[in-house]
Amino acid sequence: MKTSFACFGARASREKRRECFMKCARGIWLGKTFVDYFRKTRFKKKFRAMIHLRNFHPEQFNMICGLMMKVKDCTVAVDELSLFVPSGPPNALPPFVQTFAISGRHERLRFYGTSQRFSFVHATIRGNASTMSFYRLTERNDLNMAKNYLPVEMQTALSTLPDHVCFEWSDGRSPYLNESLVGKFAAPGEKK
Repeated sequence: MKTSFACFGARASREKRRECFMKCARGIWLGKTFVDYFRKTRFKKKFRAMIHLRNFHPEQFNMICGLMMKVKDCTVAVDELSLFVPSGPPNALPPFVQTFAISGRHERLRFYGTSQRFSFVHATIRGNASTMSFYRLTERNDLNMAKNYLPVEMQTALSTLPDHVCFEWSDGRSPYLNESLVGKFAAPGEKK
């Protein structure tokens, strides 16, 4: 069965977006709603879905977080997190994203994110993280943010970390140097 998923910009009416989820132009949902499709069909076996967003990042991510809170028991991984949850005042986060980040654990929701710029990610997301990996940071604002998590000797070493080496931080545990990825992969054209 072929299924398609259409994303509309922020200007699309609520009814139009809902209709998109209820009826798929080139496929058939196996439930009455998008959520039913995942609960009834896909939870019978493991699956992976990848959604690539090109525009309206915060709005579309808010919609995905709302859907995943209905689906429950899943993991959402986001590359370039700062595009979806940029830094700003506490009320700047879209409502479903904020709920997902703060109380998603109650619904067995897991959230993984990557960002090249630590300081560009919203403080609510950083504040609710249970684990963080700090790879080489050289920008002053990012280094200042890392001071909240790492001891002084690690802070000073952050700007000189070699490739594939990071400091791991977790709630309730001491940060440590992680060199487990060294030699595991290479850049294109580079030999291991």
